[in-house]
Amino acid sequence: MAAVGDRTADVIGAIADRHVRTRGLEWSLGQTAAHLVVGVRSHRVWARGEAKIDYLVPDLAAVNVRGMESVQERDPAALAAIVRREHATFVSQAPKQPAGACLTRGGTRPVSGGDDLRPPGEMPVRRWDIATTLGSP
Repeated sequence: MAAVGDRTADVIGAIADRHVRTRGLEWSLGQTAAHLVVGVRSHRVWARGEAKIDYLVPDLAAVNVRGMESVQERDPAALAAIVRREHATFVSQAPKQPAGACLTRGGTRPVSGGDDLRPPGEMPVRRWDIATTLGSP
């Protein structure tokens, strides 16, 4: 599970121009990286038992924009370091929470879909978006 965060941080760190639009998204590479920071931070806080993760937010697009705007850092190397650090903390804390402990408006739901705790599901998807934009595998 730790490798997911490291691979994501490596891809973010490879961004040369954060203003380039991410392939398939309306976000720039810098915004996409900031979105990943928000995701891993929210999962880390949840793993400490201090918050809920709600995947059934009525206006998820607006929530995503507010989240990206809350991340002041835009330097890819700094964002990569944040993702690496926050994900490592999540990995160390997640096993302390029971599977399915993530509360949503519709009941309980695992962190990323299954009956066990996994890395934030958005991470591999957005890592792929960044990597394909950069022309990387």
